[in-house]
Amino acid sequence: MLLVVWRSDYLTWLHSNCSSDCQYYDANGGTPGLQIRRVHIRTSDKDVIKSGLWLSGDSEVSTLLWQDPHLVSWKTDIAYRWQISHRPSVGSLQVRIYTAKEGLVVDSGTVFDISLLGGNLGVYNFYQSHATWSNIVVTCLKSSNTAILLNHTHLILGTLDQLNLTGNFVLGAWIKPGIQGSLQPILCTASSQICLYLDEELRLVGRYHYTNVTADLALEIGEWHLVALKVDLQENILTLFRDGGETTGKINGRVEDQTPPLLLGTNDDMNFSGEVSEVRVISRLLTTDLITVLTVPSMLRERRMGIVSLHLTFRDRSFQDSESNITVVSSDPSPTFTTPTITGYQHRIRENKPNSERHKRSVAKRARIHKPDQKSSSQKTFGQALRFKIKQKRKKLRLKEEL
Repeated sequence: MLLVVWRSDYLTWLHSNCSSDCQYYDANGGTPGLQIRRVHIRTSDKDVIKSGLWLSGDSEVSTLLWQDPHLVSWKTDIAYRWQISHRPSVGSLQVRIYTAKEGLVVDSGTVFDISLLGGNLGVYNFYQSHATWSNIVVTCLKSSNTAILLNHTHLILGTLDQLNLTGNFVLGAWIKPGIQGSLQPILCTASSQICLYLDEELRLVGRYHYTNVTADLALEIGEWHLVALKVDLQENILTLFRDGGETTGKINGRVEDQTPPLLLGTNDDMNFSGEVSEVRVISRLLTTDLITVLTVPSMLRERRMGIVSLHLTFRDRSFQDSESNITVVSSDPSPTFTTPTITGYQHRIRENKPNSERHKRSVAKRARIHKPDQKSSSQKTFGQALRFKIKQKRKKLRLKEEL
């Protein structure tokens, strides 16, 4: 799961609030400020989980994705508005925190992580009593995915030499077939010596030189599939990738002619009919597994290192790659673009509703979740209980004024 944590100045807070764990957390306490963490709990040890969620750096149960460089802490008796925008389809997450008086207080910018494709939404407190969460709203954002419709339309991506496909490489894309019964090139050269295509039965086929590799299962019409072809000339292995499964074959020979262009949707003889999105031309093999290479949203670092030759997202309804010097040419000057929903590629966050009847009534009223004090009411004196009620009423009045 992804965890958004906002801490105050832990030294000041711990000395007045922590319990018997104070000595441990005082020495190993978390850094103040906003953090975004990826949590991967693989143990049932409560102490390991507790310390892993508290500590600032990477631990056995969590990995730090982003830390506020300004270390802005929260302050007591102030109402904060949290705004979290998460797009699992492209792996982007942004957190903004506002106050009525100061406006924007913290902004994480866009943080990329593709490990979470969906799940539940909730809030939690770590050793902080009297925290009130109110007016929790979950809405679905407009899809940011874009695909190009290839129906007797194709794109010229550049020559093999321009794309630096003279050695090892990977060709990949998301595709949605529209018909079957004929050969349908996806990414091919005009000579078809390098080609990723569908046969008459919608089975995926990969070709390099005169080596063919065919997937066992056919693709489905009207469904999105992640497909790729990997050429490893060091090991002489041709790998065909289809929705997580791999099929391999032995390469015999090399493609010597580097002048033919790489085409999307045709091989100058036949055409692909359907939708295509997220086209990637990777000119070097990475140590990362293939699924990560094909699904990571942003590859700016790899682009600057010359590893990625071309990445077509078709966002803003353009078939150009703004980060590449290669000019893509379309057979249709005004191609058709679509906004797809890709299973396994775009997910909606499901809202996690409280279970108790009291919480259900509260959620139905204003989606208000309140965490009571850690001490039970029977353990408090009458004076403590009265002061607590007065303080809570003041907080509610202040929240109404500021919100």
